[in-house]
Amino acid sequence: MLDVLEVTLPIFGLVFCGFFGQRLRLVPEAGVDALNRFVFHFALPAMLFRAIAVQPAAAYANVSFLGAWVLASLCSYFLARTLAQRALHRGPMSATVMAMNVTHPNVGYIGLPLALELGREHVPIMVMAVIGDMFVVVVMSIVLLEFDSRKADRRILEEVRKAGLASGTSLDGSIALTVLQGLARSPIVVAALLGLVWSVMALPIPTLLDNFSRLLGGAAAPVALFAIGASIGRTSLRLDATSAGMVGWKLLVHPLIAALVLLSMPGIAPEVWAMGVVAACLPSASNTFIIGNRYGVSTGGVAQSIVAGSLLAIVTVSLAVWATGLHQAPGA
Repeated sequence: MLDVLEVTLPIFGLVFCGFFGQRLRLVPEAGVDALNRFVFHFALPAMLFRAIAVQPAAAYANVSFLGAWVLASLCSYFLARTLAQRALHRGPMSATVMAMNVTHPNVGYIGLPLALELGREHVPIMVMAVIGDMFVVVVMSIVLLEFDSRKADRRILEEVRKAGLASGTSLDGSIALTVLQGLARSPIVVAALLGLVWSVMALPIPTLLDNFSRLLGGAAAPVALFAIGASIGRTSLRLDATSAGMVGWKLLVHPLIAALVLLSMPGIAPEVWAMGVVAACLPSASNTFIIGNRYGVSTGGVAQSIVAGSLLAIVTVSLAVWATGLHQAPGA
């Protein structure tokens, strides 16, 4: 177990540096936002592009893993969404945000640095998890939220029209276009697609671009982890039954579903299965909080679950790495 902690403790140690830096007021509020913007718009896209581009296209040809990862995500997502609506009596938009929160792991900010620490041979699997998560879970959530939001707006508009207060207002617009515009504005999505094109076409990275992306991408892991901790540090922790349930689902139920689905899928090597399970064990990503706020959904419980999950993940992720044997060198 000690060799596992030698890998995971430095990762989460950076998170705690940011946490205590914020709690001790060593990092100003504006500084936390600046760090997050730097990581999201500059450092993480550079690291993601380089991590994808330098790998041969064959590294991303593990269709079995990608299919199993997506299937596990869908199982967790729709089971959680159904329970939120029927057991917790949440509306469709609130249920969508809760389902995204318990299914969308932080494979970008925490997953990629962890994969690098465990061994560069694991990076393509984590990259596929990032891609599958972004283009399935996130996109599907936005589509559902957009659909339910427009449906609610149409009801309001009909009432307004009946009252004679509006006549020419229209809510027509393509949901697909809205989603595509959102993806096109995401530097992480753009970087991932560029990296895939580079890899598939087997293009050499020019020395200037290689040095630039290496220097900028090298800042992604430490700054991202520090920024996560600082973001957590400025949020007080007040868990209720719902937010505690979301933490338990994300750190225990989602990994269990992923483990079973990946295990049942043929053609998945043990180390690939192990990496998928560890990826599913990661705490919830903050994208859920951001997207939920954008659509006017109450996200207080989501924020609390992200904070608690990120703090508890040092235990669950370390146990997952130990139990799956990922800390062992190949052939050991």
